[in-house]
Amino acid sequence: MGSGEAGAGVETASPWNGGTLTTAGNLVFQGTQPSVGRRSVLPGSAIEPMASFPKGMSMEDRSQLAERIVDQVADAIIYANRLGVIIRWNRASAALFGFSAEDALGQSLDLIIPEHLRASHWSGFEAAITKGRMKLQGRPTLTRALHKSGRKLYVEMTFAIVKGEAEGEVLGSVAMARDVTDRVERERAATRAA
Repeated sequence: MGSGEAGAGVETASPWNGGTLTTAGNLVFQGTQPSVGRRSVLPGSAIEPMASFPKGMSMEDRSQLAERIVDQVADAIIYANRLGVIIRWNRASAALFGFSAEDALGQSLDLIIPEHLRASHWSGFEAAITKGRMKLQGRPTLTRALHKSGRKLYVEMTFAIVKGEAEGEVLGSVAMARDVTDRVERERAATRAA
């Protein structure tokens, strides 16, 4: 997703079948079979069959479509390279954390990590980058994050390692995040009242 990273792959658990979704460039693979270019329906669903890209759609057009999707999705998407430097920051990231893309791009992930969580974050991040896998394997986790205003948020995040084409090559990490502050505070208030 970052510049110079075409062909990067992201592996994450599939929410539909407990298998794996893998992206390579603009193609999505479920399990080991590509979904692009053939008709398939998710098991047990009423979802329309997946369609291939329109005939004649250039790689540049496909790349622009992928960028539009990432930029318009409701969840924050953050891609950081192996050093933890933010390379991709979509509109939802700006809305959630308060930092514009111009503010965030090129900055350390420390921008949104509360100081008391940084040591454990970097320990886990470095282990995942070195091993090429994560303990959470796509499962959502609740954590704290920082807003530009200094306010602390509760966010639910999923993470994935972004792999290159070479065997074992790790390019960085991607996270999807959503604000769950209101929900967590309501649950805690209900627990205190009980």
